[in-house]
Amino acid sequence: MTQQYTLATDTITLTDRNLDIWKWLVSRGIANSISGLSRMAGHELNVIELDANYTIDSIVELTEYCDEAVIGIYLTITGDATGHVMIVHNTELVSDVTGHQMHISPGLENEPGELDLSYIEEMGNTAGAFFLNVLSDFTNLHLLPSPPRVMINTSGTIIEKVFDPIFYERNTIFTVKAEFGDNRQQSKGTLFFIPTPELVRMILENAKITRDVFVSVQEKI
Repeated sequence: MTQQYTLATDTITLTDRNLDIWKWLVSRGIANSISGLSRMAGHELNVIELDANYTIDSIVELTEYCDEAVIGIYLTITGDATGHVMIVHNTELVSDVTGHQMHISPGLENEPGELDLSYIEEMGNTAGAFFLNVLSDFTNLHLLPSPPRVMINTSGTIIEKVFDPIFYERNTIFTVKAEFGDNRQQSKGTLFFIPTPELVRMILENAKITRDVFVSVQEKI
């Protein structure tokens, strides 16, 4: 069976095998990204839920639950193709990371200071680089994260600021939404990966996954 997804103004037809390859590559990239953030936080973070065929017809679908004050980290993907990555998380993870990095008791009592913001930016650098490294390793594509942009606001406002330009004059777009967090405080964050149609095509065309490797990991998708 063939599944069809609308990407911006283009339509790309993905076979079941290509869709499975795409899901696996992105899942591996996100897992690697969360692994990098775990090292920064000093404790294990896990992927709680992953939706790798997420199509959106309205920004409301992303923001209807978004009234909480959070920190957003936004990066663009540059190199052989382009795309977008955004992490939205409450201040608990940021508090953990800054406390771990500075060897102090975690806790952001006020607005993050200059040093806190530099660590938040480093979180974006780490997450973006770890994610793109997996895609680059399996495709030989040159993909780099831009310097991160840090935003502190309600998650609905942050998502609208980032996504409105992306969704301008577009009905739907292919995205990947992964929720991650830890078991200590029921803390949960969300990582959005929004590839352009060109990036989807290039990754699938250049994916270097042997049949043996693909079969051995299908159960892990």
